[in-house]
Amino acid sequence: MPTFMTVQSQRTISDLVALWPLCHRSVCRKAARCRGTSNECFPYVVQVPEKARLWVLALYSGRDDALSFDDALARIPDDLTQAWIAWRRSVYGPDDPILQVGDASD
Repeated sequence: MPTFMTVQSQRTISDLVALWPLCHRSVCRKAARCRGTSNECFPYVVQVPEKARLWVLALYSGRDDALSFDDALARIPDDLTQAWIAWRRSVYGPDDPILQVGDASD
């Protein structure tokens, strides 16, 4: 992961990894997403399953390689995708706002 990230990138990663239930800030837990300074949440990422974390890193690696979103997704190994989906479902249940956008489980 790059050593310098914008606040928006940090927040996006925090939201993709679903760090909010692990965060010590009640405002994040109540909003079910990052509402603080997202770099405060990063220490909690070690509590997320490794393959789910690697999925997000692989997605960002595709962005860094100037791939389209679809091309970046296509090159992520299926086991990482399934781990990320399983983590998101364990956090959100069937109401995950990201997984509801498309049928990401297929």
